[in-house]
Amino acid sequence: TPTIVDDLIYVTSGMGNIYCFNRNSGEKLWSVNMITDLHGTKPLFGYSESIIIDDEKVFCTPGGKDTNVVALNRFTGDLVWLSKGEGERYAYNSPQIIKLNDRNVLVNFTAFELMGHDTKTGELLWVHNQKYIKPENRRPDNDEVYGNTIIYEDGFIYYTSTAAGAGNGGVKLELAKDGKRIKEVWRNKDFDSYIGGIVKIGDHLYGCGTVKRGFKCLNATTGEIENVLRINNGVVIAADEMLYYYNFGGNVMLITPDPENMEVVSEFSIRKGDKEHFAHPV
Repeated sequence: TPTIVDDLIYVTSGMGNIYCFNRNSGEKLWSVNMITDLHGTKPLFGYSESIIIDDEKVFCTPGGKDTNVVALNRFTGDLVWLSKGEGERYAYNSPQIIKLNDRNVLVNFTAFELMGHDTKTGELLWVHNQKYIKPENRRPDNDEVYGNTIIYEDGFIYYTSTAAGAGNGGVKLELAKDGKRIKEVWRNKDFDSYIGGIVKIGDHLYGCGTVKRGFKCLNATTGEIENVLRINNGVVIAADEMLYYYNFGGNVMLITPDPENMEVVSEFSIRKGDKEHFAHPV
């Protein structure tokens, strides 16, 4: 997704090109390639990171051994800082920035880790390991797709990852007030969307499962699944006190976000296309 800040547009291509354009004239002001310029490792399905900005910096995840996560000057494209992270490949994740009193924390996935970096210095603050493939068994052909941006609210981080391979499923982490530490509160392997996103309404999370399919409602306090609709995997967004669900078979559904009486109110089918419907609605 392009990012627009004042008169500048930032966008990443699937082949790793980061561009900055003037939105009025269309002039390209600068560009950087994450493979050739930042020594990244080309991901199997291409780069799909939405650009995120903090003050004068723009962040990207080349996924290189020594240039794992990088901050660039958003006006010039010049290097501000780089982090070796855990030296893992990029994992199709768009980051989130958590703004705290002491620092801002950039949170994103690489192949087997969720990481938190200080946006100002690039310091790696903490790592949350995806535990179900041991380090000695990790290879380029068995890393995971972590396509869901985390949710942060009231001191807690929520994320989902597929439990089909290395992923932990649904997880709640408590973030220290200074952003330097995390503590796991719960995890649930059955709440394991990998590219469909999750939404939080009140004290409940909504999203699909991957290994055990269905559209699920999970209690954000206990980590327990409270309701399941037996429908195909898909993508969820929320608006106007309703859930909009676009499943991989092309069906668009309107769903009530009610933990006890969750139901499909209405639906229709997208007739065009003959493969998976992976697009995210807005």
